[in-house]
Amino acid sequence: MSATDKDVIIISELPLNKWTNDFKSDFLEHNLSVKGGHIEEFFDDGDEHTIRLEVHMEEGALAMIRRGRGGVLNWFNMESDVNLTNMVLYTKNRVINKYNTVQEIFHEFFTVRLEHYRLRKEWMLKKLEHDKLLAMNKKNFIEMQINGTLTVHRKDLRNVNAELKQLKFTTQTQFNKLKDELEKNLKSIVVEEEEDDDMTGSKSKDNIDNDFD
Repeated sequence: MSATDKDVIIISELPLNKWTNDFKSDFLEHNLSVKGGHIEEFFDDGDEHTIRLEVHMEEGALAMIRRGRGGVLNWFNMESDVNLTNMVLYTKNRVINKYNTVQEIFHEFFTVRLEHYRLRKEWMLKKLEHDKLLAMNKKNFIEMQINGTLTVHRKDLRNVNAELKQLKFTTQTQFNKLKDELEKNLKSIVVEEEEDDDMTGSKSKDNIDNDFD
């Protein structure tokens, strides 16, 4: 939570197990409608990934709440209890285990997470290498078409492929090798973004510069 003005506060996080719509209806709208609720209006500028509630308070209300017991967090119900006596989770080996302390969970989680960061970095570097080579192929093909170094009009596809190879263009075989390495890495990590269509290495008249062995 942060204050942008003496009577305006921004809520960007909610307690565990509390949904945005429930918080809006159970707390914000309730305090907006009752006398002495201290809320004049609020705006929901969040989306499906982020929380951003801008709450406009009555004049002087925020200062009064800060001086009260528990302060702003307590008044906005931003604190919740979590049961630590029955912490049963899956381990990294997919075995159910009971943890005695939060630190035990942190230790195991961080170890696994660090390895996944390494795998994701490796995947991203390979993808960038693929994208760079593809962009260079397109750039060189267009430049050679413009300056007349390369012509493909009415030429047999095999001759075009041979000429492209002679001009040191990245071959489809090399792209396929990179694609196989990317797919292998994807089996080990969860990737949050979809692969670009160019990564399929499919043939089309728009990327003839890649369409040779």
